[in-house]
Amino acid sequence: MKIEELKIKDFLSHANTEVKFDSNVAVNVIIGQNGAGKTSIIQGILFSLFREGDRGNASNMVRRGAQEASIVMSFSQNGKEYQVTRYLSRQGKARDDVLFVEGNPLARGASAVNKEMERILGITSDVAYSTFIVKEGKILDVLDEKELADILSEIMKIDKLDKLIDSSGYIRSVQKELENKLQNLKEMETQIQKDEEYLLARESELKQKEGELQKVDNELQTISNEVNDLKTELDEQTKRREAYLRIREKKTAKEEEIRRLELELERDGKEIERIDSLRSKLEALKKYKEIESDIKAYQANKDTVEKQYRQLKIVTKNRENMEGKLKKKRELEPYYKRYLEISSRLKENKRKLDEITPFKVRLDQDINQLKKLEDELSSQEVNIDEKIASLKETLSTKQEELGEIEKKIGEIDATVKDIQDTLSRLEEIHEDKCPICGNPLDEEHKKNIEEEKKAKLSELQGSKLSLNQERKKLNLEIRKLNDEISNLSQIAGKVRSYLDRKARLEKEISDLQEKARDYERLKDEVKADEEILNNEDLESLYESYLSVKDVTEGELEDLIAQENALKRHIADLEEKLNDVESKMMGQSIDYIKAKIQEHDQVERELRELEKTEARFLHNKESVEEKKKELEAISQELGNLSYDEGEYMRVKDLVDRGVKKLQEVISRKSEIEGRITEMRKEIENRRREIEEGKAKLKDIPKLEKAHQKLTKLRDDLGDNGLKGFLISSVTTLLMSNVNDILGRFDLSFRNVEISRKTTGKTRLRTEFETIVYNTKGDQLCIENLSGGEKISLALAIRLALTKIITNPGFMILDEPTVHLDEERRKKLIEVIKAVNEVVPQILVITHDEEVLDAADVVFRVKKENGISKVNIENTGDGND
Repeated sequence: MKIEELKIKDFLSHANTEVKFDSNVAVNVIIGQNGAGKTSIIQGILFSLFREGDRGNASNMVRRGAQEASIVMSFSQNGKEYQVTRYLSRQGKARDDVLFVEGNPLARGASAVNKEMERILGITSDVAYSTFIVKEGKILDVLDEKELADILSEIMKIDKLDKLIDSSGYIRSVQKELENKLQNLKEMETQIQKDEEYLLARESELKQKEGELQKVDNELQTISNEVNDLKTELDEQTKRREAYLRIREKKTAKEEEIRRLELELERDGKEIERIDSLRSKLEALKKYKEIESDIKAYQANKDTVEKQYRQLKIVTKNRENMEGKLKKKRELEPYYKRYLEISSRLKENKRKLDEITPFKVRLDQDINQLKKLEDELSSQEVNIDEKIASLKETLSTKQEELGEIEKKIGEIDATVKDIQDTLSRLEEIHEDKCPICGNPLDEEHKKNIEEEKKAKLSELQGSKLSLNQERKKLNLEIRKLNDEISNLSQIAGKVRSYLDRKARLEKEISDLQEKARDYERLKDEVKADEEILNNEDLESLYESYLSVKDVTEGELEDLIAQENALKRHIADLEEKLNDVESKMMGQSIDYIKAKIQEHDQVERELRELEKTEARFLHNKESVEEKKKELEAISQELGNLSYDEGEYMRVKDLVDRGVKKLQEVISRKSEIEGRITEMRKEIENRRREIEEGKAKLKDIPKLEKAHQKLTKLRDDLGDNGLKGFLISSVTTLLMSNVNDILGRFDLSFRNVEISRKTTGKTRLRTEFETIVYNTKGDQLCIENLSGGEKISLALAIRLALTKIITNPGFMILDEPTVHLDEERRKKLIEVIKAVNEVVPQILVITHDEEVLDAADVVFRVKKENGISKVNIENTGDGND
């Protein structure tokens, strides 16, 4: 890939910037002071590639004052021209990203464009940042064994493979599931044998129960015939009895009806004798009934007058109270206003005092904490860093010694294996010629060779034993050194933490002392205002004013108007009462009401007696008719022949027969139920046995599947796919690295990348980088010069890139950060050399020395808050 042009609008500090990269120019240096906006250009490129930035939310990358930002990047890949456009919005949803190829839309929308860009590049953003995109201060990270392991694991997906085949992975979980199924089937096979024995016993019991059922059926038939004969006889007796009871009940009812009517005739006859006297009395009371409506109106008006008088009394009293309250309000109002002024000021000062009080408390606490902290600091050692550095130097020496021993043990193991192979071949030789030297071989010669090799083997085993003891001793010393360094590092961290806390406390104490002075001033002001309130009794006068605060002149006027209205209404009602009293003929209201009630009572009694008289005449005729009907019913009952004793005898025989029949039926039902249960149980058990036998057929298939999964784990493991991937990738990586390093002028010529595993419970694959000089001697990477380390790091990154993809460009973000002058000069030489491997290099820097490596320089400056880009010079005279 070649980046050809970048246009950024309202992105970070750039308002409208266009940067064109000449396809013939190799090293492009983007330079500017910190904050000028040079890094924003690279961020624009990275946002175009992966839609990722280091400002968190994408909206934060929209230039201040703008609502939308856009980045358009043109690039070429495999002879095709591409253009990707990304949009960012400060508010709401941004426009869709778009990717064009040869002027035609290829993908639209952030997700679709990201997917297509990964396809074009052939990698994810995580891998890109570990290879051809080198962020600030990260140039040497790839030399770290763990960092290199993470990158290779991402390329080869080793972590996913480990998760698939380890003891808690998917394949093993399926194996465990198959093992459980096989175990269950074995247990099922044993259970089926027991079930078949149980089934034979239950079938024998079933036949016995079926014989019992036949006997009960015969007994039931005999009893049923006897009961049916008795029921026929009882039915005839029941019909005669029902007819007898029906006629007897009819006679009893008729006799009761005649007695009831005769009692009513006797009672009603006495009542109707009072009718004439009641009619005379009603006529005499008629004159009182005629003035009933006037009496009701009189009583209502009189009650109203009494209520109005009571209301008038209340209103008059309220009016007098209101006049007193208005007077009191005018007298207390000045005290009320003074109280409000002082209490408001007091409340505000107390509020401020409450806000400051926690600061005063915290000041005292901070002072105590500072004293404790200073005591703790005085007890800590001050030369911890020097001790740690000394221990690390000792540790490095011990580790180098351990490496030499490991190497010697490896050489001994290789020699031992060769000797053992030779001895093995000698035992298998049956010819007369030595396969090692080609000389004639007899038994004596063969024996001499065996003794020589065995002696050498014994010597090597002794040397290895000695080396193993020395290795064990060194491992113990290294662990002790690591523990001591760890303990001292913890103490050093604690000291640094104490110092940070001390600085923060001293700053906080200084800030709080001003608050403490405000606290004392406010306390004095609050005390003065409280004394004023207590000495002048203003709070009591304030409370008194509140009791009359809501009284107004308008309310008093309303009460006076209400009082006059009540007086006029009372006078009107009293005039109406005088008119009614003239119609009462000098009698009292209660007397007249009593006479009206008496009139109504007599009228009601008369109406009821007239109804009773009509009922009396009707019942008298009805009694004669009922007596004739009773004579006919008595005649019918005498003609019916019925014996209650005979009926009870037959009924008792039927009841006993039915009870015996029910007992036999119950016994039969119990046997039938038991037989049904047994048949169902036998059927279910037989079906379960058949289903179980069908499942047992799966045993060979499950065992075969388990064997296949075991083989699959082996094929995917260290001796299979995983080992093959690691071996293939590391071989290709070493080849690429050595090929790239061959183009640099370095003191070493060969790099070896070997695999090693770490961890106790779950092994982790890591990769060790070993460097050899032209003589074949191993060099420590830490002892390489700054330029050599940078060359090696860039070579590894480029080699990794060639394994997965070939982007055609490399980005170096502030590569000189944390480098001394010598390393900066070496870096410039390395950048020039890298150009032979990568056709396009983008370097972002503020370091003017880097310009020595530039083919073209883009100078970035900020004017009035807006970043501007100018091409300062180009290499080889190109514009």
